[in-house]
Amino acid sequence: MENFTFFIDIFEIRVVFLLATSFLITYFSIPVIIKVAKMKHLFDEPEDRSSHSTKVPTLGGVSIFAAFIITISLYAKESYVDFDLLNASMVILFFFGIKDDILMISPLKKLGAQVVSALMISLGSDVRIPQMFDILGFSEIPYWFSILITVFVIILVINAFNLIDGVDGLSASAAIFSSTVFGLWFYSNGYLSMTLVSFTLVGSLFAFLRFNFSKTNKIFMGDTGSMIVGFIVAIQAIEFINFNSGILINGSKGWITAPVLAISILILPLLDTFRVFMIRILNKKSPFTADRNHIHHRLEDLGLSHAKISIIMILANLVIVLLAFHMKDTGTDKFLLLMISVSSFIFSIPFFIKTKHEREKSKIDTPTVPILKISRETETLEDIEKRKSSV
Repeated sequence: MENFTFFIDIFEIRVVFLLATSFLITYFSIPVIIKVAKMKHLFDEPEDRSSHSTKVPTLGGVSIFAAFIITISLYAKESYVDFDLLNASMVILFFFGIKDDILMISPLKKLGAQVVSALMISLGSDVRIPQMFDILGFSEIPYWFSILITVFVIILVINAFNLIDGVDGLSASAAIFSSTVFGLWFYSNGYLSMTLVSFTLVGSLFAFLRFNFSKTNKIFMGDTGSMIVGFIVAIQAIEFINFNSGILINGSKGWITAPVLAISILILPLLDTFRVFMIRILNKKSPFTADRNHIHHRLEDLGLSHAKISIIMILANLVIVLLAFHMKDTGTDKFLLLMISVSSFIFSIPFFIKTKHEREKSKIDTPTVPILKISRETETLEDIEKRKSSV
């Protein structure tokens, strides 16, 4: 019993049990969390830019964290020695996230926690981007730069998932989509440990969506959830790139365009974050200033429900990913430029569609030229003189 681990010999059955376990832990823990949140008045207060009008608990990330830690410990611990460091890194994010959800902390402190967690996993587990894959002609990079760029990517992905968590289901759906794509690739190429990581998150997030979309038992994942979800997805993306830097387990050669494929899989949160940051900087505001310039806000202004917004954006991401895998053998730089161009066009479409309010406003603001109407019955000067002379 000292080294007890729940072990199933057939890997596919293990994945099924793992999915079910993470799903059930989240499904049955969230009602308890909602009850405690109501007792202690731990709610998200609606604001002018909020997409909700009632108080909603924000501690959904607690259930996601618990489901991941417990499930990985049961089903995957013996297959990946560095799960201890992964869990330790997540614990740091968990405590800073939950403190922010309850008491609010400064963005700088949250950033510090993200840096520490990223350094722990990259230095301790050697989870890092080892080369540049011929992007802009660069390939080999020194170790310190490899760590630096890995930490940057982890922080970027964490905050990208945090920023798209503006409507019900979107952040969770994006994480389910990306984790499923990464998980299928890991499984098909023999990276079983990372397959377990991917589908543990998928199972938990499916259960979370049940409550995130609920009208009576609604809960948000909060910063606790978005940071943990973003961190796990970032690890998957980095390992996907890392594994493709050499010969794969199955003996085939890794894809030189792996970084572009990873960007394509995460294009929804990444592109939206980049776009919003650029708008804020151009308007001479802090990149972290809250506003309603996100793509999901635009779709909401068009009258779409939160569920429809999530479905539309995930389908758009799916189209981009299918195109990316179809064109994966294109040169890295050309491939990167093409995917950014196509993605930018697809996600800019909602901004070309006018809302009913905008159409009505444009009609009001359109200047009208006054038309001078001349009546046929108007007397001329000659008529007036004749009338006077007759008198």
